[in-house]
Amino acid sequence: MVFFFLAGMYLMHEVAGFPLWVAAGIDAVILLLIGGGLAAVGASRLRTLDPKPHRTIAVLQQNIEWVKGQLRP
Repeated sequence: MVFFFLAGMYLMHEVAGFPLWVAAGIDAVILLLIGGGLAAVGASRLRTLDPKPHRTIAVLQQNIEWVKGQLRP
């Protein structure tokens, strides 16, 4: 992946005539946009996630009921 951005930077320098620092800046902006988009998608997926362990809670409740049944004479 890094190779493609380095190649793009080189092409912008050689073909389009941009100075290297401008080509590096353009690549940095592109990477920031991609990273921001991926972060936004990840954050939206995390918001829809239910972190409550429903199966674990159900099993623990079953275990509590079983222990209560064992303690009764």
